[in-house]
Amino acid sequence: FSVFLFFPQNFNIQEKVLKTHVYHFINESKSWEEARNFCSINYTDLATVENMDDTEMLIEVGAGAGAWIGLYNRTEVNRVWLWSLPGLEFDESDVNWKNKEPNDEGGVENCVYIDNSKMWHDGGCEAKRCFICYNNDTGPRKEENDCRNWTEAQHFCRENHGDLISGGDQLNELKGLGNCKCECGHDNEWWIGLSRDTWGWSDGSNSSFRKWNIFILVNENKTFEEALYHCRRHYGDLAWFIDQPHLKSMARQRAKMADSEDVWVGLYYTCALESWIWVNGHYVDDMDVSWRHPGESECGVAGAMEKGGENQWVKRNSWERLNFICSRERDCT
Repeated sequence: FSVFLFFPQNFNIQEKVLKTHVYHFINESKSWEEARNFCSINYTDLATVENMDDTEMLIEVGAGAGAWIGLYNRTEVNRVWLWSLPGLEFDESDVNWKNKEPNDEGGVENCVYIDNSKMWHDGGCEAKRCFICYNNDTGPRKEENDCRNWTEAQHFCRENHGDLISGGDQLNELKGLGNCKCECGHDNEWWIGLSRDTWGWSDGSNSSFRKWNIFILVNENKTFEEALYHCRRHYGDLAWFIDQPHLKSMARQRAKMADSEDVWVGLYYTCALESWIWVNGHYVDDMDVSWRHPGESECGVAGAMEKGGENQWVKRNSWERLNFICSRERDCT
């Protein structure tokens, strides 16, 4: 992997400057430990990311290439609670936990939701719940008819409204929550911008900013069935996205780095039903799919995404070997 370097102050050099950060892309392949050592000796440290501006700057400097940053999993330390809003410190004295929470009752529960009485609960981050965004100009915004896991909710809020609602001051602005319906029994449960993890930054920064991509590009050529097996064994499933343009956009970014002309996603044609279906069982509306070569579908055909161009869908024989995109587990929990 290539390396992103981080400088703590402004220098009179050509690299991109943002606030007190200067980022520089090093086009050399190193392990994470080697990259960190290189940065510590020659500069300051691997890049720390504090907000979306930093993220966009890194993408611009690296021209979309994959590169190490300073985020690593500190498995030896306890999980730390972090607000989604960058720069907002978590205060142990300013909490509203329901009795006996947090408790990891359903396994590892690293994300927080509130009930209609505004009490806090820890929950599995992959469960789909309603959520509350917050914008400094408009205040809280409840997403009542949109159920997402915590990471998807955070991404939606940051793209559209500001961030997931964070901190006691913002939560105190909430009025009645009303009703919310979601699958898997998570009715009237609302994600807020509080989560915990063991991840930390190599320079010791306390930045709570995270922007995980749920899609993984696998640069190996496999048939559709082999790709499906690989994804389900190692990640969750072949990539699928239903009425979620932001997820499709994230998958497109992954597809650009493929070694093959097209990449498999979790879309296939079933002759028995004469329909296109996602691997999670949802039917595909023909109006939502733009095929590169329209026409009748045939048995033994599966769906792929273009690496470039207009990112249209492509019908490929399922025995053809292509790179593929996996998605992390997003089932009900």
